[in-house]
Amino acid sequence: MADPSTFWPSVERFVGWLHVLLRRLGVRERDVPDVVQRVLLTVHLHWQEYDPARPLQPWLRVFAQRAASDHRKLSEVRHEDVTEDGCVTMSLEDPAPRADVAMEAEERRALLHEALDELDFERRSVLVWVEFEGLPVPEIAAMLDVPVPTVHSRLRLAREDVTRAVRRLVARKGQR
Repeated sequence: MADPSTFWPSVERFVGWLHVLLRRLGVRERDVPDVVQRVLLTVHLHWQEYDPARPLQPWLRVFAQRAASDHRKLSEVRHEDVTEDGCVTMSLEDPAPRADVAMEAEERRALLHEALDELDFERRSVLVWVEFEGLPVPEIAAMLDVPVPTVHSRLRLAREDVTRAVRRLVARKGQR
């Protein structure tokens, strides 16, 4: 049982990570701060259930996953498009890159986000957790309460889907 006074000191260092994770899970850039707020509020409401002897990041990841899923469902109900609106949040660039290199990196990131937006949410989550978060498949399986082969299958299908989506998007953009 976590002490309520330890909430903010414990989660503060994960706020930036939550922003990146939620964007990768399909939350539009403009909605990310609101969804992060929702995650933090939910975590705060459940803070007394947290076991400080266990790592905090996996526990936060579950709340972020649920919030991203709920947000995507609400976006579909409101008939909002969950693509392209300011897709760039990752900052893996050189602090002072050449303009052409920065522009190319920005285009690649936007293309990747657009391709990820086409994925089924379960596959997208597995792909993000493995490729971007570096989580091991057994940990993901335990988190999702599914067999390890199911996670491997979702990952394989997600990689195939992203590859097809990128090829299709590149071909479409090349025709413009």
